[in-house]
Amino acid sequence: MKKSLLLCLLLTIVFTAKAQDLIRFDSEGKVGFKNSTGEIVIPASNLYPEDFPDGLLGIKLNDKFGYIDVTGKTIIPLIYDNGKKFYKETAIVLLDKKMLLIDKTGKIIKKLKYTIIGWSKEDVTNVGLDDKYGRIYNTTGEEIIPPIYDAMPRFRSADFTTWVKLNNKWGTIDKLGNIILPIRYDDIGATLNDNYRVEVNGKYGLMNNSKKLTDVKYDSIGDFKDGFSIVKMSNKFGFIDSLGKELTPITYDYLTSFSEDVATAINNNHWWLLNTKGEKIQLFYNDSLNYRMVDSFREGLCCVKFEDKIGYINKKGNLVIPLLYDEGTRFEDGIAFVGLNNKWGVIDYIRNEIISLEYDEISTLWDGTLEATKGAEKFYFDKKGKKATSPYEK
Repeated sequence: MKKSLLLCLLLTIVFTAKAQDLIRFDSEGKVGFKNSTGEIVIPASNLYPEDFPDGLLGIKLNDKFGYIDVTGKTIIPLIYDNGKKFYKETAIVLLDKKMLLIDKTGKIIKKLKYTIIGWSKEDVTNVGLDDKYGRIYNTTGEEIIPPIYDAMPRFRSADFTTWVKLNNKWGTIDKLGNIILPIRYDDIGATLNDNYRVEVNGKYGLMNNSKKLTDVKYDSIGDFKDGFSIVKMSNKFGFIDSLGKELTPITYDYLTSFSEDVATAINNNHWWLLNTKGEKIQLFYNDSLNYRMVDSFREGLCCVKFEDKIGYINKKGNLVIPLLYDEGTRFEDGIAFVGLNNKWGVIDYIRNEIISLEYDEISTLWDGTLEATKGAEKFYFDKKGKKATSPYEK
């Protein structure tokens, strides 16, 4: 995903109202504001008293920006085009494409040369000039990074690391502008454990702030789940961990993400189970036959299909619920829905019929009640198969 400069007004609320003092109201420890007619213009949904840095909140009304205090009184008039939150009694604002550093009274401390306000984090703000981007200190306006980059999106949430773009290539820098990843990649994306997915000429690799974790050789690197990512190379699949180590050879024709520490895979037209230690079990039905379908694990069991019948295996690959059904769902809360001859019922882990297979349809309602339909009639059960009252009548 290619990145572009995103502008963020942190703790800034955008509303349409007249530029006048607002009336504060409190609700469950949160703060909101009404206008003089009683209309709510800032809901009490996400503002707490501590969300007013230096006692002021930046708001935008009718496309003009200014600051109010915790009572709703306008402290700095709404005359600016844009602005940032106060930090140590100073704030950055934009007026007629001119950037200013102001104090809590609105007095201009310093005029700055920049024309674009970007993302802020603590004591620094990304700024732009003539479509180039750099960084300054909020309190003094002192330049940290000159405006040399073609793009400088938001900070990574964990720290001050920032993606930068120069001459159509991407890299990363730290708070002070020191290069972390060289600016030579076609794209960079965050993954897991402070790692980056980098792209060069359509190939991907994994890196972190200090070293290369993998060669840039994969056709794709997926998102990490439970500490592992599926990678693809030459139309084959395998796993890498968050340090870039290959858990498995990149030899599988099909691979699922880990679910309950087990993944299902196909290699040479045969099904396998893989665990997070890299161990694998080849699956057989009756010691020699291959399953037609193997699903993902849920609550220790996995739905499998041989020819036209459904059953369930455990994590050792043993068939613990025989191939008896035409259809079946994953287990949830100790039960699974199964179908046979166009009739549905419910079974538990050991194939006890919690609800007999005599219904046209079974579903779980919002409160956990099971609703079973037979013709025009509806029946209700709890998850132990006991008759229950319809939740619509409660």
